[in-house]
Amino acid sequence: MFALRVFKEAERLIIRLSGDLDESNADLILKKLEDLASSGTKALLLDCQELDYVSAAGLEALERLYQHCVREKIPLVLYHLQARIRNIIELAGLSPHLPIARSKKDAWAFAALP
Repeated sequence: MFALRVFKEAERLIIRLSGDLDESNADLILKKLEDLASSGTKALLLDCQELDYVSAAGLEALERLYQHCVREKIPLVLYHLQARIRNIIELAGLSPHLPIARSKKDAWAFAALP
């Protein structure tokens, strides 16, 4: 079961992901996250502490979200990743494209607003 919760802090959206991001929900989640990214926010921070699993379809959704955020000029940062999720992202070769921070504080610093 996958869930996401949205919090607004300053001009940033904090999105808490939980459960499994896989082929059963990746397209729907991508659409929801793209809509949130295009809603006027200045940064999108994905809290992945409760994210348990990411399939190839989930990785593709994250990569497409990153590309969307680049087009929209919105910083995207993932943080609080469990080691196995971080390893999956690195093994897939996506770590250069998906900014990863250890903590919320680091994510905020990465997505610093002018």
